[in-house]
Amino acid sequence: MKKDLSKGLRPSKKDRKEILFGTFEFRNGRNVSIRRGIKWAEAKGVYMGKPSDKKDRRNVVVEILFTEIYRFKDIPAKVLYYEHQKSCMTYEGLLAAMFDGYGSGFMEDEYVTVIYFHLRG
Repeated sequence: MKKDLSKGLRPSKKDRKEILFGTFEFRNGRNVSIRRGIKWAEAKGVYMGKPSDKKDRRNVVVEILFTEIYRFKDIPAKVLYYEHQKSCMTYEGLLAAMFDGYGSGFMEDEYVTVIYFHLRG
């Protein structure tokens, strides 16, 4: 039986869903994280947020509110306002982070998923 994460229970390691972050920098309230492709398009619910650097042991509880899909080049400025990483709140800064995270093969006409979330607890 799966535990209901919306009630604040801690999931077992087997049932835990994780989302990794390149930087552990978050805003108060609503945040956005932008991911390459559509893998995250159906994501919702509670996730354990962890740094992508395995040596960093911090974690946060993330509640995904909803997602949107755009071509990267079509992401509106109003979306970037909520970007969790300050350096990614501009198109140029986000593009640099996408190249850093996904490599030089990342293209501006690719589809990306915008994940809207807030931190719980």
